Amino acid sequence: MLRLLLTRHGESAWQVLGDKAGFDSELTELGQRQADHLGRWLKRNIVVDYIYASPLQRAHETAQLVATHLGLPVEVREDLKEAWFWIAPELPGFLTPLAALDSVPTTGRRRGDNYRMFQSQIIRALQDILSRHPDGTILIVAHGGTVETVIRILLGSDTFTVNMGNTTLHSLTWNSGRWHIEYIDRWEHLEDL
Repeated sequence: MLRLLLTRHGESAWQVLGDKAGFDSELTELGQRQADHLGRWLKRNIVVDYIYASPLQRAHETAQLVATHLGLPVEVREDLKEAWFWIAPELPGFLTPLAALDSVPTTGRRRGDNYRMFQSQIIRALQDILSRHPDGTILIVAHGGTVETVIRILLGSDTFTVNMGNTTLHSLTWNSGRWHIEYIDRWEHLEDL
């Protein structure tokens, strides 16, 4: 069986301090604890076979902290970096939920150029990772925009966004010729933080 686990990095200094901390900032103390809790929870609950991470400090540091619990190396991939632009305005918008069923946008742009380039970057990353590991459990530690884009790619639709907290888990499995969502935004490992 192939399982794809996706998680956003722990809380970063950039999330707390904004541009003053810099886009490529480290984890806060809370972010380090979130990553530690995720690693402990995964060790108790899921056998992870491979870990991939964005090279940005907040994601790489999160992956390293998780990996210490799992005894696995972390492979850093440039193509898992966060988008360099705000994604939301690049996605289609709809006047009503019924209009979204038609997938014909009535507001916003239909996949702007920046998003198309970013989506292509994420597709290339997924193609390489999935071709290397046709089974097993793959953990990808990245960013909100990256994780949402992976989910949109695998589900074949740009008509939604995914709310997610820092280090929450999203799991998709490949079974019977299609992707199955096991869960989105799982966070019980963070309950005591």
